[in-house]
Amino acid sequence: MAAQGETIQNPSSTGAGTSAETQPRQPLWLRCEKKPFEHRSALTPTTAKTLMENNFEIFVERDPQRIFDDAEFEA
Repeated sequence: MAAQGETIQNPSSTGAGTSAETQPRQPLWLRCEKKPFEHRSALTPTTAKTLMENNFEIFVERDPQRIFDDAEFEA
């Protein structure tokens, strides 16, 4: 497993429809939490996938304490 704070980028580079072909992808970052006992996540893996299908590029920092496993964001 990678070190805490390492960024996972989803390898999917295609977007939904023609908008992905004509517009640059909007980046969003899901940061690694530094506070102890903080397990919340601003994005779920399902929401991240939906955003990627709608021309967003999602970057997820690896975080062993997040409620979702890093592998769930890689799928």
